[in-house]
Amino acid sequence: MVIRTLAFLAVIVSILIEVESDDGLNLECRASGIFVSITNKFLLDNGVDVRFSNQIHFRNNANCSSVKTDAGYDLLIPAPFDTCGTKLEHDTGNYIYTNEIVIYPIDDVSDGGEIVERGLNRIPIQCSYDDSYVVSSDFGLKPYVRTIYFETAKGNISVDMNLYQRKDYHPKSKLGARPMVLVSFPLYVSVNMDNIFGDDKITTTLEQCYATDKASFKDMDSLLHYLVQGRCISPDDTTVEIYQNGVANEARFKFDMFRWRMSKTEFVYLHCEVKVCDSNKESCTGDGPQCNGPNGDSSRKRRNVGFDVEESGITSIGPIAVGRLEGDGEAKVDTELVGVKRDQEFLAIYIYLAVGIVLLLFIIILTCTLVVKRSRQLKSQQREDEPKQANVGRSNSETSSDSFNQNQLPICF
Repeated sequence: MVIRTLAFLAVIVSILIEVESDDGLNLECRASGIFVSITNKFLLDNGVDVRFSNQIHFRNNANCSSVKTDAGYDLLIPAPFDTCGTKLEHDTGNYIYTNEIVIYPIDDVSDGGEIVERGLNRIPIQCSYDDSYVVSSDFGLKPYVRTIYFETAKGNISVDMNLYQRKDYHPKSKLGARPMVLVSFPLYVSVNMDNIFGDDKITTTLEQCYATDKASFKDMDSLLHYLVQGRCISPDDTTVEIYQNGVANEARFKFDMFRWRMSKTEFVYLHCEVKVCDSNKESCTGDGPQCNGPNGDSSRKRRNVGFDVEESGITSIGPIAVGRLEGDGEAKVDTELVGVKRDQEFLAIYIYLAVGIVLLLFIIILTCTLVVKRSRQLKSQQREDEPKQANVGRSNSETSSDSFNQNQLPICF
């Protein structure tokens, strides 16, 4: 029994430590695009049945599906990598693009043709590019910053705009003149008022912000893209997030860098219409979470001009150069399907658990067997010892009686 149990455990362990390698998944990070190829052998080795190209696509972007080839399936994210749900992060010295490929097995297609995520397998991909390879066109434009001044009875108030690379608006992340920014990279905008009065009820309110290809905010006849409208997020840009607007002396919002479509222009000017607002006497914020962040106060107040300043002014900054990559990046991809790998991990856990239970039961049974066997041996030995003890007792009794008779004095009559 022990030998058979050990043989079974050896088979289980051999299954667990068996590892297969496969080179059928390839990721290339080039300046022109991110290329992924998945071979039929890779899918077959991982037990995934793919018959149609739309079974493989980028996560939450079914329109970015694969193209079938003789060897398997190919996927592409063209430069500047702003499609198919690709995310961009910037760490020390590198721009990192991440995405995720999903593969739906054929049995996950329902009768109505819809795909469900019951058997979803995923392949995370990552491309890292050195930021020293980021370049832009030399269009010879000088940096332009427009600071506005509001005249009041108490003095002048200045308002200017600055751009940052980080959400916390750390001073070290402040961008300099004529910054060069990759498409999809988040830009954090700060419109700051120099509040000389020290009154926290005097706030900076962004009425609207928009991007053009002209330094003059009045020139809106050519390229125009709204970011903030009516103190709230513009429906033209889903990447905009307003952090605060009309609640402090600084207004903040974020948008992802873009490029002009159907145009060769590779730079952007940003303009914001600003109002210095007295929140004691008028409404300084928009209505709703899309106007002043998720925790903003959207209560309405009577709109009266209570602070003696001009209605609004325009502050501008630019040009912001649209950067592009030159040179290949470093690829990182897991050659094991996440879904399959997770299933294997669960299977390994179940097998180890089963082996542990079998071992525990084996130990318990063996212990009980030994205890029962020992108990039977003790009982058998006790039965064998009982007659011997009885015989010894009778023998001792007779011996003591004879001894007594021999030692007894003769009786004289």
